[in-house]
Amino acid sequence: MNAAFLALAALCAQVLEWDLQTSMTYVNSIYHSAEGMWCATSGGMILCDADGDFGETITFPDELPHFKVNDVMVDPGGRLWAATADGLACRENGEWTVYTAFEGIPGESVWDVEAVGEWVFAASDGGLARWSGGTDFVPLDESTTGGGFDAGEVTGMAELSDTLWLATEDGVFSLDLSASPYDSSSWRSWSDATHELGMTDLVTSGDSLFGYGENGVFKRQDNRWTTILDYFSPDSLVFDLIDTPEGLVAAARGVRRRVSGRQWEPLGTGFPSQTWATALGWDGTRVWAGVGSCDNLPDDFGRGLAVLQEGSWQVRDIPGQPSRSCYQISMNDGIMYLGSHNRGLLAGYEEGWRSYEQPQGMPNILRTYSAVPCESGGMWTASYHYGLTWYDDSGTWLLDDDSTVTFVAESLPGVPPGFPQVLAPLFNNQVVSVSSQAGCVWIGQEAFWSSPDEPSGLVAVTGSPRTGDLDWQTWDFSDGLAVKNIRTVQALGQDMVWIAFGSEQGCQMLDYNGTPTDKADDTWLPGPGEAFTTASGLPVNQVYCFALEPSGSVLIGTGDGLCRWTRAAGIKAIAGPSDAVKALVIDGLQRIWCLGTTAIYCVEGNLVTSFDDGNSPYYPSSRVESEYSAWIPSQGRVLFSSPVGMWSLEVQGGGGSAGQGIGFYPQPFLPAAGEPLRMTGLEDGPVSADFYSLDGRFLGTVGSDDPENWEWSGDFDGSPAATGIYLVVVDTPGGIRRARLAVVR
Repeated sequence: MNAAFLALAALCAQVLEWDLQTSMTYVNSIYHSAEGMWCATSGGMILCDADGDFGETITFPDELPHFKVNDVMVDPGGRLWAATADGLACRENGEWTVYTAFEGIPGESVWDVEAVGEWVFAASDGGLARWSGGTDFVPLDESTTGGGFDAGEVTGMAELSDTLWLATEDGVFSLDLSASPYDSSSWRSWSDATHELGMTDLVTSGDSLFGYGENGVFKRQDNRWTTILDYFSPDSLVFDLIDTPEGLVAAARGVRRRVSGRQWEPLGTGFPSQTWATALGWDGTRVWAGVGSCDNLPDDFGRGLAVLQEGSWQVRDIPGQPSRSCYQISMNDGIMYLGSHNRGLLAGYEEGWRSYEQPQGMPNILRTYSAVPCESGGMWTASYHYGLTWYDDSGTWLLDDDSTVTFVAESLPGVPPGFPQVLAPLFNNQVVSVSSQAGCVWIGQEAFWSSPDEPSGLVAVTGSPRTGDLDWQTWDFSDGLAVKNIRTVQALGQDMVWIAFGSEQGCQMLDYNGTPTDKADDTWLPGPGEAFTTASGLPVNQVYCFALEPSGSVLIGTGDGLCRWTRAAGIKAIAGPSDAVKALVIDGLQRIWCLGTTAIYCVEGNLVTSFDDGNSPYYPSSRVESEYSAWIPSQGRVLFSSPVGMWSLEVQGGGGSAGQGIGFYPQPFLPAAGEPLRMTGLEDGPVSADFYSLDGRFLGTVGSDDPENWEWSGDFDGSPAATGIYLVVVDTPGGIRRARLAVVR
């Protein structure tokens, strides 16, 4: 076996390149530095300058150990610190160092980081640690402090008069900074008076100390804590508190300024109505605030960053994906569209990301699972129990040429007058899954939880929503559908529609024989009114997803592994993850990628490789809703949805590339289609491609005077190449390039 083949085989075993496309719109903390306002967000860090323009971003997994950043700080030595949900990161002279439990940080999530004199203190879900240079932090716990400090989680810190004050799960503690922290007498517990107050952080103003949290704002005076802000309602929650020349300012429902005593008033005008402020910052002249949502709980998304200018709040959209939690992934004319949990339909243009919500004509924004291209233009989408929506953005960032209409079984309540809704033969208003195939859109429905007896089933529609010329068809029990409540519908191949049912009731296949809205030619498998279940070969009756293989077989993702269906053999379990397969996709080299509840898996023949939080950047997450996947051939990327963002894996051999700049297209290559295989990504000059089988056998050489003229018909000296994976070594003026490609006959 020659050296070129051995080098190629080694290349194919390399680790993947990972990315997490998530949202920075929810701001957890704001820090004023000489460079501008650093924002710690639910999706990384971003810098905003004095003019409100966003600049540097710091993200996971390239620089940070976790995507969620709780706090940010620049110490007197110029080091930038980021407190994340999985350790503390420090940038010094352009280099990042991460501190975790192995370097003395107790626990995982670091809530607060503060520079006090020559020390840096880190407050985490496991306690407190101190750093004074060097490679490690020193934990300050019951053992190291001689019993002086025995609290668990520490959520906030403030320094006042040479004393460090700590907000902990057990109440407030204090440390005399003039003494050794290892001397128990330097510590004092104030938990008897503070344990029930729910303070999560502390701030100083002059010679006074204040605490805040879920029950409002408290002032310490005469060794007692007095309530100074309490709405006696859920609005008592205070996210942040800062000291300004005009007094204390609180981030609550809106931004409020303390006038005196217990009297507070709204600060400025124009802060988004009924919206929570999530963080505060002071740049020496102006107040800055993170703009959340009307719900005080999720950090899935926010509404941006606001600055108070001459008494009026000016809100700036933070660039990037508008929310973390995403669902169905689609590409349409080069634009990426995503379903989302809280922000309606998301779209990524050259100008940036946009969310389509009620002001743009969406009936609702919650649980917008679907994002499917419409053959006549636009996108099909659906939000929770609000019908089926067609949205046409004309493929542009501009809004003035957009069109939208929502199809409903019964009129939607609570929408604005003139809202574009049209009655249609849907079973109900709850659309849970949408798939498209050859001009037909397939719609899976489910009875709403509050009306479980309402009708439900499968719907298909063809035609143009723009003109209103649509042809609808429905299937229920009387037509052969086995179960009325559908979890997933996926149109595969030419005529197949696979249906996964809710409540662990298996799956079914409809073969409509080329006439999607004519039931006369329908064939149901395993039979009319019957579902594939454990009796048919499924390991469990919980089915999530499907994928079509080039051979015509269908992969089935279940609650306990992977199966393959063929017309000849039915359903058989195959090698794969011993995990629930929530989504799956096949790449250009016919490898199977599976999203599980604990890992992402790659299945190549009988070889199963898992990528979890122990051997990769992947952070497992699970939710009851379906997950989604996509394969982007032009980028060689596998995409998966998740509650924390869209995972993107650049895979070796993706799009015919091995990560060395070379690409082959189309992938997979189908010689019978009549189009030759071509090459891209190389500089001008003669090229020569040597083909090998997976066992290292040399098959032939295809050369050309230039990459643009290189093509391959799929034959070696007149003998057709069989279906399979081929290893290619390309000799170019710039050196040797290596790749893999797939041929499908």
